[in-house]
Amino acid sequence: MEYLKKLIKAMKDIIVVMVIQYSLIFGIGILYMILNGEDLMSFYINEGYIILTFIYAILVMALLNRYREKEKSLPLKDYYGAVLFGISLACFLNMLIFKLGQSNEVVEVNKTLLFISSGILGPIMEELLFRKKLLTELLMFNNKYVSILLSSFIFSFLHNGMITMLYAFILGIVFGIIYIKYKNVKLTIFMHMAANIIVIYLTRYNTLILILSIIGLLISYLIINKKVAKNT
Repeated sequence: MEYLKKLIKAMKDIIVVMVIQYSLIFGIGILYMILNGEDLMSFYINEGYIILTFIYAILVMALLNRYREKEKSLPLKDYYGAVLFGISLACFLNMLIFKLGQSNEVVEVNKTLLFISSGILGPIMEELLFRKKLLTELLMFNNKYVSILLSSFIFSFLHNGMITMLYAFILGIVFGIIYIKYKNVKLTIFMHMAANIIVIYLTRYNTLILILSIIGLLISYLIINKKVAKNT
């Protein structure tokens, strides 16, 4: 029971943000339907990404203000390996998913809004919540392995579909490892951004991309390991 209390306390900000997010989505939809008379489902289909981008912007500003304590600064070169790893891992996993017969061409959406919401605002919000807040607090009453796995599971649980959840779980583990090694959420934010942005432009299986992603994973792994070795 004591462990459950600690876990819920660690998740408090995530729960609050989720409640605010879905309350705003539902509230804006109901208000629009009342004023405009449009069917609620049609409204979400047509205007969903506009709403999501607007809500993400509000939440990101609030979270940046809440978690504004300074972290250890890293030189620009330290971001290269992490960003390359994020891009390479996203490409590698998506090529495997496409190889299994999945497609990324189901829904036509505004790429600009998708870039802003999923490529920029979403990663900032998720890294602040799941790495900066949740993982940090889990480390207070778990070892690092349990903390990374648990934070990654919670992160994946908030995504839709089994494949998407598995994809998010793997990314969560990687981001958690990087956060613990570097102690800098800005690094995982850029890593997450890079992974999400590249996915926007991946639509089908490509052998060349798969090969390049494997090479990128190897190179970035060596860069990250070299940096960590210098710090230990």
